Amino acid sequence: MGKLLIEKVRRIMKGIVLTLSEWGKAASYAIQH
Repeated sequence: MGKLLIEKVRRIMKGIVLTLSEWGKAASYAIQH
């Protein structure tokens, strides 16, 4: 049970990090152009 929860949280965190990095790329691209 606990292991499954950790996996779910880890997946969510990875998704958040990916989303933030994508936003960062888009923002820096928008600033440069």
